[in-house]
Amino acid sequence: MDNVLSKLQEVYDFEYVSYDFDVDRDKFVDFDENEKLPIIEFVSDNNDVLVKINGEHSKKEIENILVDLGVELK
Repeated sequence: MDNVLSKLQEVYDFEYVSYDFDVDRDKFVDFDENEKLPIIEFVSDNNDVLVKINGEHSKKEIENILVDLGVELK
């Protein structure tokens, strides 16, 4: 998913932060251990979760979420 999000970041104006489950376990303490990885959260500027998706998704699916959230083009 890093590749998909990196490509979308070239077109859309959003910040993208990636965590590795094996390295950054402390970032995952609030998640259910049975959740399918990867976990992608789209958050507001004040860290409210707007959309959360689990598992692999296509570039188009992610792009549709960005558009629905009103993320602007660069």
